[in-house]
Amino acid sequence: MALNHLVLPLYQPSSEGNIYRWLKWTRRSLILAIIMAGYGFYLLLGAEQDLSNLGIVAFVATLQFLPGVLSVLYWPTANRRGYIAGLLAGIGVWVMTMLLPLVGNLDGFYIPLFNVVYVLDDTSWHLAAIASLAVNVLAFSLFSLFTETSPEEQSAAEACAVENVRRPQRRELMAASPQEFATQLAKPLGAKTAQREVEQALRDLQLPFDEHRPYALRRLRDRIEANLSG
Repeated sequence: MALNHLVLPLYQPSSEGNIYRWLKWTRRSLILAIIMAGYGFYLLLGAEQDLSNLGIVAFVATLQFLPGVLSVLYWPTANRRGYIAGLLAGIGVWVMTMLLPLVGNLDGFYIPLFNVVYVLDDTSWHLAAIASLAVNVLAFSLFSLFTETSPEEQSAAEACAVENVRRPQRRELMAASPQEFATQLAKPLGAKTAQREVEQALRDLQLPFDEHRPYALRRLRDRIEANLSG
């Protein structure tokens, strides 16, 4: 997930090198980095926090993704700007009300707006959860309502919408033969890797290399995408 959604959108390996070797070592590096990050956070906290507090803080952080998940299914007009704005706002409140007290071992801090002293414990964590989620939803809704949704987002929303009775949009087939798939894939993957991926997909589907039927080519396209995504 980290490789597909964080690394590859920012950096693509050269098509002249061995892409499989690059992917393997990048995955290993990410695994090591995540393990070391977890260990570093453990050292930062020390042994002063119990497991219940850590679980609550992690749970509220995970809740910040809930508005985006629900909007994929039930709110097609939502967009990525709203989601990112809501996520940043919710995470900001979570950091101020839950993470900083946990890391800094703060007994509590004064909130002038409500004239109260907030203390993170078993009886007050729900206040931080409600506040962060409310700010998240508010920012998400406002930005989604007042910013434009791209055609790609609209298409994705229609495909994911619950109880959508419209016929799903069919993506246009840009290649007329397996060789054209290999030609189009040669730029990001390299000629040898692209040819190997197309041949592997053809073997998986038991299709000939001179296949030209549109339905079979769509199956081939989907199979190549599945193979490349791992």
